Amino acid sequence: MANRLKSRPRYELWNWVEQNAEAVHNTNDAYTAKLASEALGFAVTGSHIVAARNAFGIRRREGVHYG
Repeated sequence: MANRLKSRPRYELWNWVEQNAEAVHNTNDAYTAKLASEALGFAVTGSHIVAARNAFGIRRREGVHYG
């Protein structure tokens, strides 16, 4: 079963992703999830980042492994 965020945390994450679009583009999803978790104070997964990236049309730069 997927780990889904409730409305408020999802809103906070998507807002964070939008505000940090360049960093989201330039780092891999797992590292971005780590950064978002630290910034927001709740667990964020790579899948959450993918969903948020897709919502804003942010593509991850190819070949990026670390932040």
